[in-house]
Amino acid sequence: MKTAIVRSKPVHSNGLRRLAGGWSETEYRQFEQAVEPFGRIDTEMWQCRCNEGGEAQPDSGRRR
Repeated sequence: MKTAIVRSKPVHSNGLRRLAGGWSETEYRQFEQAVEPFGRIDTEMWQCRCNEGGEAQPDSGRRR
């Protein structure tokens, strides 16, 4: 005999899973690892280089 599962409320979908698909746990971990550097803040880059009057100095042209 087979047993059916009956839900009291219908499950609504916004269609995104069908549109975008889904990720496996491995794909999710790989993505998180790949984008992790974008979450880091380079505090040296964002330091204000101000003169004695408090005005910002132009970029020195120093690039990494």
